[in-house]
Amino acid sequence: MQLPDPQISVAIASYNGCPFILPQLESIVAQTVLPVEIVIVDDASRDETTRLVQAFSETSRVPLRLITNERNLGSTESFSRAIRECKGDWIALADQDDVWLPNKLELLIRKALSGDCDAVFSDAELVDKDLNTMNKRLFDSSRMTRSMRQDFRQGHGVSAL
Repeated sequence: MQLPDPQISVAIASYNGCPFILPQLESIVAQTVLPVEIVIVDDASRDETTRLVQAFSETSRVPLRLITNERNLGSTESFSRAIRECKGDWIALADQDDVWLPNKLELLIRKALSGDCDAVFSDAELVDKDLNTMNKRLFDSSRMTRSMRQDFRQGHGVSAL
């Protein structure tokens, strides 16, 4: 299936993310389907996160906007603000400490465009600080029961959530 020009924004909430933020940003700009923008809302970090993001934005091949909260509001409010600022038709949420496989956005947008859905999401492989596998999946380590996973497979994801 040939992809149309998907308008994907990436929304990130950051807080004291110095050790993690650059590998995540690098993985986003290395996607096989590039987003049209990255919107980061920093939640009043006390480390060098905003400096690192600003420096990255100067050479990024994807436009990046950094918005800084004046005071710490928490991750939920920071993600909400980032989502509100996004301009794309689709919004991918990214945690500051993730590193994406190069085809993540391509797989998600293909799935989203192939059927009648309003949202898509993925499982994740858990890794240590050096990106070595911990041989665990996010779904397996969450509180998602076997019947909830079956509901997802059958197209009843919202009720399972």
